[in-house]
Amino acid sequence: MSARRSAYAAALLTTLAIAGTAGCAAAGAGTPAHHTATPAPAAATGDLTITSPYLPKPVDTSMAAAYFVVRDAGAADHLDRVTAPGFAREVRAHTTKNDKMIMVRGYDVPAHGTLTLARGGNHLMLMTLSRMPRPGQTVTLRLYFAKAGRVDVKVPVKAATYRPPDDDGGDGGMDHMGGGGHGAR
Repeated sequence: MSARRSAYAAALLTTLAIAGTAGCAAAGAGTPAHHTATPAPAAATGDLTITSPYLPKPVDTSMAAAYFVVRDAGAADHLDRVTAPGFAREVRAHTTKNDKMIMVRGYDVPAHGTLTLARGGNHLMLMTLSRMPRPGQTVTLRLYFAKAGRVDVKVPVKAATYRPPDDDGGDGGMDHMGGGGHGAR
């Protein structure tokens, strides 16, 4: 093998070794790169577990947005409606399609799957708030599922700029309140 080919082979092997080490470091020590930790549940009912709830601090009391993840370990279900007793006059389910917010009649929860409410996708709009929530406080959302029934979820209020660790930062181009998503300013 020529000196040039040997140098090229050594550089290639070094690059691959560094890339492999970086992948292991990104996944966490001792954790396979394909494994992701499941957040602690905020609430559960039947086969459903609700994780990662948050409500970004809104700009004013006219509206706020709420997000969370529903994991289903059993048969398919449907999130029929949501209320926020003592906090919001109305809670509306929305989705985002073609950079437009559309009101929907709840959300399907797939069997042995996940329903994700996140910026730029499915989300809840809490309308006409009774008070201005502050970071560090919690708001109770009451979720009504077709099969699993009712479950209350304590949703922490976060800074308007908060992004969950698994959020890629994109909000689908949506800017409903003039600052990078619902409640962000």
